[in-house]
Amino acid sequence: MNNKGKRIWKFFKVLIIIFISLLIIVSILPYFFKNQIMDKVKEEINKEVNARVDFKDFGLSLIRNFPHFSFHIDGITVIGVNEFNGDTLAEIHSFAVTIDLISVIEGDLYRIRKILIDQPELTLLVNEDGKANWDIAKPADAKPEEPVADQTSDFVISLRKLEVVDARLVYIDKSSNTTVLVEGLRHTLNGDFSANNTKVNTSTLIKSITVTEGGVNYLHNTMIEFKAILDADLKNEMYTFKKNSLKINELIFNFDGSAAMVNDD
Repeated sequence: MNNKGKRIWKFFKVLIIIFISLLIIVSILPYFFKNQIMDKVKEEINKEVNARVDFKDFGLSLIRNFPHFSFHIDGITVIGVNEFNGDTLAEIHSFAVTIDLISVIEGDLYRIRKILIDQPELTLLVNEDGKANWDIAKPADAKPEEPVADQTSDFVISLRKLEVVDARLVYIDKSSNTTVLVEGLRHTLNGDFSANNTKVNTSTLIKSITVTEGGVNYLHNTMIEFKAILDADLKNEMYTFKKNSLKINELIFNFDGSAAMVNDD
């Protein structure tokens, strides 16, 4: 190798070392301030909700799924206040997001490769007055409306895959004497939701569902499985079933058709 070739190789070697060093620094830096970051995030979240939100840990990595950026929060809990003081609205073992790093750098289109919600447990309550425990968002401060210039934003989020693993849902409506218990729910959703038209693959499995209303069991420890391919017109909010199968225990249904949103109803 001549002197020129050696200089070029040395230059690229230095670049590689700098790049790897930056990746390591970015990956480990948050851990030096982990407690401060966690406390601040919890403080800001709790300012916006009528509930007590907490989580045990969080992590981020540029190396594990490189060139994708990964972030996870573990041990999430949401505890009610006021009418539902002490009642647990949600417990989530882990919430993880994987984002295409290049899309973050480019800025206009944020490509979310995957959202994983692992072992969520939701307890949805409606009291005798019709008040729901999931209505926890604080109302926005009333401010005089000011005219805003018509602007279009180039900010777009593209979601490739959503996965829910081993979810448990309890719904109790005391105003209508209705209870629903869902156990072993697994859901996957795939599609490019940045496009106006896309093909969506969805699969949902519920190992056991029990529905009771007015003391009558309409479903009892029933298994439900639903798989479908949808043509989604996201601009007009119309969804057409192309191929699907709905299984309730050993009874199987197939159907065709479409569904659409009607104004704001």
